[in-house]
Amino acid sequence: MGHIESYTEIVVDYGVLFCCDYFTHSQPDSEYAVEYAAATALGLETYLFDFDAFVAGGEPRLRPSYPSKPLIYRGWMLTVEQYARLHAALLQQGVTLVTSPEEYENAHHLPTWYHLVEPYTARSVWSRGIPDDYEKQRLLKNFDHQPLIVKDYVKSRKHEWNQACFIPDSSDLPNAERIIDTFIERQGSDLAGGVVLRQYVPLTMIGHHPVSGMPLSKEVRVFCFRHHVAAHIAYWSGDPEQDIEGYAHLIDAAQCVNSPFFTIDLAQKKDGDWMIIEIGDGGVSGLQGMDPNAFYTNLAMFLSFKPPLDTNNQAR
Repeated sequence: MGHIESYTEIVVDYGVLFCCDYFTHSQPDSEYAVEYAAATALGLETYLFDFDAFVAGGEPRLRPSYPSKPLIYRGWMLTVEQYARLHAALLQQGVTLVTSPEEYENAHHLPTWYHLVEPYTARSVWSRGIPDDYEKQRLLKNFDHQPLIVKDYVKSRKHEWNQACFIPDSSDLPNAERIIDTFIERQGSDLAGGVVLRQYVPLTMIGHHPVSGMPLSKEVRVFCFRHHVAAHIAYWSGDPEQDIEGYAHLIDAAQCVNSPFFTIDLAQKKDGDWMIIEIGDGGVSGLQGMDPNAFYTNLAMFLSFKPPLDTNNQAR
């Protein structure tokens, strides 16, 4: 960590916006406190806003002041509509978020990124809104006796694997519809966009989650800033991943996603090849246990300049 000082001298182009603590607005939310400290220690300008008051309908008030530089959001997940309202409210106050509402949706909602990486990810179909019984059956008929994953445009309930996530056989309509209905019920008002059915692809397994019992596979999360890899993390351990050659072509393929800050979740299939599991917005994607100091040290290198988009060698 001895090279941090050089970053504090050159990081001038961006600040970072975090959520504040519910009770003490001058402090970061406890879930982001270590990230906030790491970013601040690197010399990044850090700002806070009251997430809870905002989602309840209030205006975002930044602390300690209003910056003149663009901000990267690192905080709790927002709906597309909420993010658009945050972006517009801050813009009226002269504050720009690096990611526009359109770019947020581009990386956040599966239907906006799926066709861009379709050859490299699991076959998927989706509804607009909550499907009725006819729509559920129509979606299921796209798959022939195949196992499926059910999710919405953003999230699954993977820690409720057998109850609200995994469908063993798409042709078993009563059981498949029961799992879809359970997912919809448990998502409640948090259901984003509609219901997505994705073909289940056997992956390289590394164990089972100690609490939920869901199967764990060999996965990697890659953070990209302005189409350059800023960090890559072993999903379940949080360890920095050093060898990306096995899936570098997938990182390159995902660079067509129109967003300045996004994540790519990759998994190794049972046959040894890799596939794209998910694309996500970089501001609301978790570090999955990666050391925040290492994450912000890596990210700081890309926050100090605006590299041009290079469609021939985007991810290297």
